[in-house]
This record gives sequence, C-alpha cells and structure tokens, in this order.
Amino acid sequence: MLECTICCGSAHVLARLTFVVSNNSQYPFEHVFTSTYHDHPPAWLARVLREIPSLRCLTVGGLVQHLLARMSRTMSSYISGVPLASEEEASASSSTTTLAICESESTFDAPKGDLQQAICSRPETVDLLVSLTYIAAEAGVLDPSPTGIGLYVRSRGTSGDLVHFDTLSLAEMCIVVRDLISTLPSVTEMKAYFERAPHDSCKALEYMNPSVSAAAWRVLRWSVMSCDVPRVEELCDPLDKVQNIGSGWKQFRICARTLEDVDEARFQCATAMARIVDHNTKVYPSLYAFHGSPLDSWHSILRHGLWYRKIRHGRKYGDGVYLSKEGTIAESYTNPPWGGSQWKNSGFNLTACMTLAEVVNQPSRFVYEYKTHCPKSKSNKKSAIARNVFVVDKTEWIRCRYLFVQSQATSRSAVYTSNVYAPSAVPLETRSRTGSIRLDPLHLPTMSKIPIVLPAC
Repeated sequence: MLECTICCGSAHVLARLTFVVSNNSQYPFEHVFTSTYHDHPPAWLARVLREIPSLRCLTVGGLVQHLLARMSRTMSSYISGVPLASEEEASASSSTTTLAICESESTFDAPKGDLQQAICSRPETVDLLVSLTYIAAEAGVLDPSPTGIGLYVRSRGTSGDLVHFDTLSLAEMCIVVRDLISTLPSVTEMKAYFERAPHDSCKALEYMNPSVSAAAWRVLRWSVMSCDVPRVEELCDPLDKVQNIGSGWKQFRICARTLEDVDEARFQCATAMARIVDHNTKVYPSLYAFHGSPLDSWHSILRHGLWYRKIRHGRKYGDGVYLSKEGTIAESYTNPPWGGSQWKNSGFNLTACMTLAEVVNQPSRFVYEYKTHCPKSKSNKKSAIARNVFVVDKTEWIRCRYLFVQSQATSRSAVYTSNVYAPSAVPLETRSRTGSIRLDPLHLPTMSKIPIVLPAC
C-alpha cells in the first residue's frame, strides 16, 4: 500500500491518495482511493483527482512522477505528510500563493529574503557563496547567472551607457559579475556595519559605501539569496560534525526543504518506492557517498544539484553522476587545482570542495556498481576506484547533505570562529548526541578507509 498526501500553500493538506499495489503487471494498482478534506476542492486539484482512475496502468514511479509534474505546473504543491489546517486558512493560502516550485532547468526569479539577517547570522556561508560565484564567473561558467532581476550595468565600451544585463553574452556576463563582486567590501565589514545600529531600518547596504554601485549590491543579494542561505549552515560544534572526515575540512550542512522543494519530494518518493521492491532498502532506505568536483562547479551544484551534462574527468564507467564510498577518491576529483583569481575580500582562500550525498539505496539500478556489474571479477585485480565508485544517472535519486571545504588561511579567516560557536565547558568525551544515522554495512562510506559517523539530526 502506498499513500500520498497532496498539499499546497503553507503545507495545508487538501487530499490523501491511497494506492493498493497488485501483482498484475498490466494494472499495478488494484484500487485507488481518493479522499478530499474540502467539499469543493480547487479546480486544479479536482482535475488531478479525476485523472487518477485512468492512471492505473502506470508503474508506481510513473504515477508519482506524473502527479508531481501535473501539480507543479499548476500550483505550489508537493507530496508530504503534514498537519491539517482549517479550510479558511487553506483557501486564503491557495489564493495568495504563487508557484514556488520550479524545475531544475528553470531560471531563478529575482531572489527574495533578508540579506541583512543572512550576513549577521551566517557570515561564513555568505562569504562562501559569494566566493564560489566569483570563481564560476572568473572561469566563465556562471550557471545560473543573475538574469531576470532587472539588472542594468555600464557597457564596457567607450560610451559607458547603461545596458540590460540580460542582453549580454555569457562571457560578458561572467566578466561583469566578477568585476562587480570585486568592488564589494568584506562580509565582516558588512556585518559590523549592521551591528553598529541593528534597529536602524535605514541601514541598507547601499548606504554603506557610496563607491559601490547599486548593481554590485544587487549581484551580492542574488549570489546569496538564490542559494537559500538558511539551508547552508556551517558546523562548528564537534557533535554536529561528520566524524572521521579529517581536521582539514570545514563542514557545512545542507538542510532539506521538504515543504517547498520538489526535488526533495521526488527523492523521498523514490526512497519510499524502493522500500516496496527491495528487502535491504526497507532497513537502509538510502546510502551515503562522496562527490568531488573542481571549484568552478560548486556555484552551479549548490543551486541545481548534481548533474552530468559536462564531462570533466571522463566517463569510464558510463554516463551519470560519479560518487565514491571512499572520500579520498572523491577528493582526487577536485583537481585540477584552481589557478584563477579569487574574491580579494573573502575570508576563504578556497582550495577544494566535496559533498557527501544521500542516494536511494538501489545499486542494482545504478549505471555502475562493482558487485552488480563486475560479479565475476576478483576484487584484488581491480583498482580502488572500480571497487568503490557508483555511477547514478537518476539525478532525482541524489541529494547533497554535507559540503566539505578546504581553504588556506587568510588574514580574515579567524573572524568567523570567534562568534559562531562557544566551546562547551563539558569535555567532548562526556557529551553525546542522540545517536547516529544507521548506515548500510554493505556500502559504508569511509575516509582513508576509516568509516565515517553521521550524527542524527
């Protein structure tokens, strides 16, 4: 039996669908029950519900994907389990909510959010995001770029006229974004500016430094808010960190947006479906693996997720996203070292980035997994890469959960450690978190052959 809940607006339950799975390959669903919490559901929901009986011939995955696509085109919807609100609240929410779920290929709208709060509460995250945007622009691979936000910049010709940013070529966009970020003050200075008068509503960044153009401040806002800063959190408490990664990595947790993120909903649906067909997945619904990429890729990865549109290191084991159970293998794919310039006012001097991703635990359906695709090979005759790598072509099966960053010390590096985390007076050995995540013993992630430990959030 498979249950799905349709919600909209501020997570108000509108209807619940119950699918009874049958053994008939022609009609995988023996019965489909629908129940709505409103006498007169919205027109878009009524259309979706009317389609349900005609979809019995779809597979479980096909049905869920159809419903997700159908609802994401019409309303801010997702599949999740959440508490029910009153009908009046749901009606008010559905009438005022705009489409918040976008496909990965869509361009970003003008980012919204409290930039001041982000700078004051998570300066290290703001610094990291701006630095990665600068690196992508310097490399000429800025994807996404700040289009659609009404940005006007001075032309680089002799006239110096204002031109619409969206009319520029990609190469010109990258140069403009790089040059605008170069004029920004450091995040430390921005934070100090706000803290001098925290309750002054006139303390807009535009008044901080008159020599910085309005376009530069707008690019700053886009660089930060297009990635949704509250999702990216630096881990300073040792109990929050992934254990056995090594002291050379600064750790960030990427929190899931289950209430708004259609990609997260797809991942959770894929995990739920895997539990139905795979015995091991019932116990261990997901596995964890590392992915490493050069620095100029991370601006895109943090906004789009892991793709495999471009070939950076070859595709020996097939087309897909390459992941590794062994962290040092993924670390080797962060090469070649970045040779371009970096944001001069950053507190980071970045050298490498790597992610720990959660993946639907069905290796038999990966493009490549050693035990599945090389069952007759002797492991001692295969390289460590062959024995530890996964190749996954279903990008909706992958979610980045942690970001690991290496950087060289700079004059600004100590700024972020003094105010973010105050060490506990209780010794670490006597403190404890409420357990750790159970990892599939068949696919334990390791760093230098030592199993890592993931804290239970």
